[in-house]
Amino acid sequence: MGQFLVERRLGRGGMATVYLGQDQAGTPVAIKVMLPQLASEASFLERFLREVEATRSLTHKNVVQVLGAGEQDGLPYLVCEYVEGGSLETMLEECPRLALDLALEIGVQLFEGLAHAHQQGIIHRDLKPANLLLTTGGVLKVADFGVAKVAGASSLTRTGALFGTPAYMSPEQAQGLHVDARSDLFSAGVIVYELLTGINPHKTEDPSAALLRVQLGVPPIAELDPTVPPEVEVVIEKLLEREPDARYQSAVEALGALLPLVAEVRGKQPGLLAEALLDPVGVSRRLRMEQAERFRLRARQLFAESSFLPAALWLSRAVTLDPENEAAQKLFAQVCQRESLSFAPSVNPKIAELEGAVAKGPDNAKALLQLAQLFRLEGNVAKAVAQLKRVLRLRPSDAYVASQLSQLTGERFAVRQSSTDLAQGIDTGGHVAQARARPVGREPLLPVAGQSTGIERLPDITEEAALPSAASGPQRRPAAPIAVSLPREAVEPIAAASTLELFWRAYGKRLATVVAVVLVLGWAVRRVGRMIERATSETDRATAELRAGIQGGNQALAGASTGPEGAALRARLEQGMRDAASKLEAASALFRRGSFLEAVQVCDALIDRYPKLPEATEAAFLRARALLLAGRDKEALEALSRFASEHRGSAHYAEALLRAGEANLKLHDAKDALPPLDELVRSLPDSPFATEGYLFRARALADNGDALSAEADYRIVIGRTGPADPLHASAREALKKLPPTKIP
Repeated sequence: MGQFLVERRLGRGGMATVYLGQDQAGTPVAIKVMLPQLASEASFLERFLREVEATRSLTHKNVVQVLGAGEQDGLPYLVCEYVEGGSLETMLEECPRLALDLALEIGVQLFEGLAHAHQQGIIHRDLKPANLLLTTGGVLKVADFGVAKVAGASSLTRTGALFGTPAYMSPEQAQGLHVDARSDLFSAGVIVYELLTGINPHKTEDPSAALLRVQLGVPPIAELDPTVPPEVEVVIEKLLEREPDARYQSAVEALGALLPLVAEVRGKQPGLLAEALLDPVGVSRRLRMEQAERFRLRARQLFAESSFLPAALWLSRAVTLDPENEAAQKLFAQVCQRESLSFAPSVNPKIAELEGAVAKGPDNAKALLQLAQLFRLEGNVAKAVAQLKRVLRLRPSDAYVASQLSQLTGERFAVRQSSTDLAQGIDTGGHVAQARARPVGREPLLPVAGQSTGIERLPDITEEAALPSAASGPQRRPAAPIAVSLPREAVEPIAAASTLELFWRAYGKRLATVVAVVLVLGWAVRRVGRMIERATSETDRATAELRAGIQGGNQALAGASTGPEGAALRARLEQGMRDAASKLEAASALFRRGSFLEAVQVCDALIDRYPKLPEATEAAFLRARALLLAGRDKEALEALSRFASEHRGSAHYAEALLRAGEANLKLHDAKDALPPLDELVRSLPDSPFATEGYLFRARALADNGDALSAEADYRIVIGRTGPADPLHASAREALKKLPPTKIP
């Protein structure tokens, strides 16, 4: 194939066959040849060309290098470097669960490759273990950019088609929404999750079920693998956030979070991945033993600092990783005995009942809190922490749960505060002067030293509180005047009056000011509290009315859809969709056979009968192309112009612009050919049709007498294509025929 010698077939995928070959210097190369039955399909050819365009500019050690491209016997082919170590998928077949250090090393190299691709404006969109290749030297390379999205290019997704692998898609990609680099970060997070647990929670035989699972989220990784340390768990959780804004915002940012976790191991074992490629099971076993020892040393330090519960958690991870670590077993037993802990499975029927309730309703925060309390009472700190983490997932602003987790684990758990949380706090008595009853289900699981159960009511300030009490000691009386002798009974009232007067003179004004301020503040707080309570109740009432209205409308619609009329309507819709699809397939078959005018008739019938179905859009474009190939240039131009104006941004928009320019050239109208071609090369420069657009625009410019601009476009075509490309030959031939240009 061209300058490359083909040796043998390596494998076959859904779009191409891959061969092992050699270049002229004898260097092994991989040659990907498009399958013959797909070469005539525009969508698959576009995907193949997209891979060429997407990977040509990528030069990074963690990305497969493209060496060339061409065409042989009508079949496009792509030549890239040969990666001899196989794929990550092959490694996982031999060792489904990799050790932490090995999984993180793979993750770091994956993000390094993604960072380079994203900086070039390329999003992979189909990351999975089969597309991650490994060299025998221990270098991971991202491959197969066949469904990549290039900045500025039109989408390859068509009506009814979703490109990518469902089990590794991001939620936005699974819904067919706009994707950016953060979609690749989600897919990479799923891969690292699978490396650590041996499970892809989205994978199933049914693609539709896989897409649904993507929307539901994944179980916390620490529940599937309790040995995953918290710092790694945080990174995985952030990569797998359902909302793109909550994830890392770039591969560089994710790489910055992972690199500190592998720095020590990378320094000591730089050839770790190359070693694991030869024996992934043995290397993972050794790494787990080393990891267990690191966890034991960490626990011993916590034990010395009297942080017994966090030490127990780290020791439980250590003995799970390496049950034969006697030092970890001994210290673990000592901590459990001292703190009355037990990590054994529970036999409490109440726990089994609550676990069943959580299995049916994973969002049941009340059941999760009760489980955490019961596990803590049994001494199973690990289980209690797992349930509290689930609650914090559901209630990210719950400071109480965060404080409990911090107390059990010794780690800091941040909470998200919002204005809604503040209003709820005021409504439940957390921000008013007068204490209220704690809401049901929020009793403390564990007592926290110094934690108050609420802001207590301020005592009423009375005269008795202001005056010294009898218990405070004997009252000092003023001495009797020397010249006057009064009875004892007369001295007491005078002495009391004098003391009160002196106290008032010394503290009365200050006390009155304090009382006034307290009363005003109390009134203001109660007034604000009542206002917020009133606003909250009105909002709740409006929300309830709205919800009732929506439910009523839904019930009405459901009743209509379940009745005889609804069933008949559904049957008509389904029949119409089947009929439209059948007509579109018939028109496509006629088009492929060259019966262009017959295809136009079928497309007209489809568009007239089902103008609002997606098949009508496909038929409109197919009809325009058929008219062009049938020689009906004026009709084709009208149809293409209408399609481009009505379906801007569709998958066929770029080709519609190209064919409109082509139709104008056939009609010898070079001036009108320029606007659609200008739009194509300006707005969609990375489209697979842009190169041909430059060629047509060069012809139009030459016909308009602008030889200098035509020459520039012809040279762009030559630079974008290889010698075996027909566009390359056409541009070179046309360049020779251009009249000499004089540059002013």
